[in-house]
Amino acid sequence: AAHGPHSEGAEFQLPPPGSNPHEGATVAFAPGTRKLAKAAVKVMAALPANDQWVDNPEGVSPMDLVYNPALHNLPERHAETQQGGKILVNQRPMVDYFREPRHLEQILLPFDVAGLDYRTWHVQAKVFGGGLGAQAESVRLGLARALTLLMPELAPAFNAERLLRQDPRIKLPKLPGLRGHRRAKQWSKR
Repeated sequence: AAHGPHSEGAEFQLPPPGSNPHEGATVAFAPGTRKLAKAAVKVMAALPANDQWVDNPEGVSPMDLVYNPALHNLPERHAETQQGGKILVNQRPMVDYFREPRHLEQILLPFDVAGLDYRTWHVQAKVFGGGLGAQAESVRLGLARALTLLMPELAPAFNAERLLRQDPRIKLPKLPGLRGHRRAKQWSKR
């Protein structure tokens, strides 16, 4: 039986009120894992096309800092800050990286549960390891955690759908004398 923060019964714990470093923030970072896949997810609300950030004396919006190709080495087509969010996975559009609808549904599930329009959010995910299914679930977990950091009131809805819990099931290692973890060699009578 697995123990620790990612075991079967463990829920994602938020910091106590008043100590949340993301409180009032517009950007959140969160990790996600599933099997051998690991993801780092950054979430921020998208700006309308001509929105001005009055509290920024330099006149540079946070979106310009995040999507500046010189700073983040992103392709030029993702550098503009237009109305509507983008979901990038390993610096590629989500629909180019995950081609199967079931993977896309996994990633967009936190937005559906929260009642949010995914087109109003910028999401950047770096993911590696595992297969596409595990990668999609790791991005989903990181996305749900990041949205919860920005809006703590989403935590009960996400917990009800088990979006803030890591799935602890992994492939067990092969054992000596067996073909796999359980499968024994074929018995021969003679």
